[in-house]
Amino acid sequence: LILILGLSLLIDALRKPKKPRFKFIHRGDDNKKQSSCTVDGECFDCSMSFGEETRRIDLPRLSGGEISASFGDYTVDLSGCEEVSHNCTIDASCSFGELTILVPSRYRVEPDSSTSFGSFDVSGQPDAQPAGIIRLDASVSFGEICVQYI
Repeated sequence: LILILGLSLLIDALRKPKKPRFKFIHRGDDNKKQSSCTVDGECFDCSMSFGEETRRIDLPRLSGGEISASFGDYTVDLSGCEEVSHNCTIDASCSFGELTILVPSRYRVEPDSSTSFGSFDVSGQPDAQPAGIIRLDASVSFGEICVQYI
């Protein structure tokens, strides 16, 4: 039995196969990147995975939104929003990546965050008399969410 196995391995090594046993297919990183952003009335819904992107939200009035980032660096810029509604709430989730939310200093962010092996940071500070309040429900898993006042 060992002799037959050895001979079959020797024969396979000496003759060239017609097609390769292994096939390697390489696709660029752009094929993995998935990004979308929709604006519906006064709300937005943005998501990004496997990449790096900056997205500016332009709305006359912001009443809410959802942001999702995974396996990449995602920046959402809210400087294009002229005003925020009274009950403006943004849901943000980040897993295995970094999410930065750029907020004009004329608005104040009130965060409610839950983290598991991640971090939530606030950089800068709002004006003394903010023009509006944005409630931020943040969920971080193995990543980072940073609110940066501009």
